[in-house]
Amino acid sequence: MSTNSSWLRDRRRSGPPLSRLPTIHGPARGPDNQRSIQTPRFLKAFLQARRGFRVEKGENIWHYVHVQGRSNLYLLLGEAASLGGPPATWNDQGCHLAEAGSFAWGDILSRLTELGHQKSVLDSPEAPVLDPDGVDKLVLRGKYLAGTNSRGISLRGKKILRWQPKMPVIEDSLSDAIDVEAHLLGLSSVRL
Repeated sequence: MSTNSSWLRDRRRSGPPLSRLPTIHGPARGPDNQRSIQTPRFLKAFLQARRGFRVEKGENIWHYVHVQGRSNLYLLLGEAASLGGPPATWNDQGCHLAEAGSFAWGDILSRLTELGHQKSVLDSPEAPVLDPDGVDKLVLRGKYLAGTNSRGISLRGKKILRWQPKMPVIEDSLSDAIDVEAHLLGLSSVRL
């Protein structure tokens, strides 16, 4: 049995809608958990070593969504549930992907390195290539976070719920992400 088949079988039993995770970026609206996982983990490693890096060729593709855009999709799902279900789909049709586009991890990690150098928190604008095991020594689960592919198109969310990703694209959040991580590590006097 394929993974997809077993996943659908389990979804039929449990019923509620599911939103699959792309790379999530940007600040959250709530009081807790203001940061995502992938970019902050890599930035912490970059800032501590004062250099960036890429995972192999950096061609791994992921889709992304701003955390506030994702919460807008959840709001639409909650509103549909409170009205009895429609227009949202449920059970084996209940996978609602939230995505605003795609990117290659090599491009993002290279851009973070360039921006970090411009902000004088990294020593070089170059992002050398590391093998996956080398990345894992610097970033918890790094070879999976930026060395794999995770792709999915938001069809149901956009078509059925009329959800649209209106928040900034991932590239536009990188400079602020560097400021936040540098501030948390005490490397920057930037006021947040």
